[in-house]
Amino acid sequence: MSGDKNIVTLEAADYAAYQLLVKIKWIRYLAENGMSVLEPIPSALGIDVERVSGKIIGFYATSFRHAPGSKIGYPECLNNPMLYEQCGRMTGHLHDLAKRYDPLTRRHSWERDDYLLRVRRYLPPEHAPILRVHVELKERFASLPVTPDNFGLIHGDINVGNFMVDETGEITRFDFDECQYSWHAEDIAIELYYLLYVFGEDSKIERKVQYELFIEHFALGYTDFL
Repeated sequence: MSGDKNIVTLEAADYAAYQLLVKIKWIRYLAENGMSVLEPIPSALGIDVERVSGKIIGFYATSFRHAPGSKIGYPECLNNPMLYEQCGRMTGHLHDLAKRYDPLTRRHSWERDDYLLRVRRYLPPEHAPILRVHVELKERFASLPVTPDNFGLIHGDINVGNFMVDETGEITRFDFDECQYSWHAEDIAIELYYLLYVFGEDSKIERKVQYELFIEHFALGYTDFL
């Protein structure tokens, strides 16, 4: 059921299950090419996604291997050059593998199913200036050049809650639910955001220090794959 033919057959029947299978195929590709990610485990029936029917609603179940190590939270993740460099190395490895990934069945792109683009559903009309800027940004992004070196299948939600760190400092990444086709810079921006947002409005100096430290050491790891 994890083969391309079965995924294509399922697409018309159930888009949600189709996207789950495409995601699992992507994760398997990463694991097979040396990236430390949680590999999916087929069910007893040998399939990757099981549909479970309930009295009111149904849902899908998938299973993955256990991640070695432990999570690293705040404030341990701050002022941590070794962690930043390892994050850079893992992100660079992922983006490098994405350049060579050309599946027959594709995950959605940033222009579809991205809750950040559905801002009109959440903001009232009196926030028209924000909505105008949102439209302008979307148009600007859509006009950016797209090449394998800057755009591809990304993780989409890299943060300290979505990876484990073992005793050697190696990171195992999981939670690929937000993976989509987008600019590689989005992965980097999300990592940077989660390592800076904990500072309050009066901590601009601390934010700047963290930014400079993160970028310096993240780049050391990321450029291993350039």
